Amino acid sequence: MQFKFNLSTPELVDLYVFNTWSAPWKKKSRQRIQFLIPLALALFATAFLLEQEYALGGFLLTIAILWLIFYDKIYTYRLKQYAKGFYNHEINERFWAETTYDFNPDHIRIINEYQESKLQWKSIINFIERENVFWLFQTLSSAIILPKRVMSDGEQEEFRNLLGRKFVK
Repeated sequence: MQFKFNLSTPELVDLYVFNTWSAPWKKKSRQRIQFLIPLALALFATAFLLEQEYALGGFLLTIAILWLIFYDKIYTYRLKQYAKGFYNHEINERFWAETTYDFNPDHIRIINEYQESKLQWKSIINFIERENVFWLFQTLSSAIILPKRVMSDGEQEEFRNLLGRKFVK
């Protein structure tokens, strides 16, 4: 099974945000940030309210509540903006090279103007299928991105079967 394509900014940005924030292995640190900081703000607000500094206490309490509600969306937006800038930078033009991926039962072959490599399937530690893309992870922060836009429905099903034979989920 062979696919030849150029990656798009949204595909690279989604992978960056997933690895940096949304991935299951980031859950504990994400929860710590999301809950400990508003808890500290709420404690400060309580201290100010007890001292009858209602304006400052109410302001801190409002910030704590808004943090809990919107922090995930705001942080994800900031990460996306950063990643767009990174991937659009001229020095990173290698991300845009047209690449051919050849998936064989024994190995994966990757060819573009910057590299020609052959990966064994055992170098892929996991895969995730999202709405528009397959990610084949080599490490927790490095993945082969295979967009579904380059596959027909039959090829997607065939690729799922290949992944099913290689990985037990």
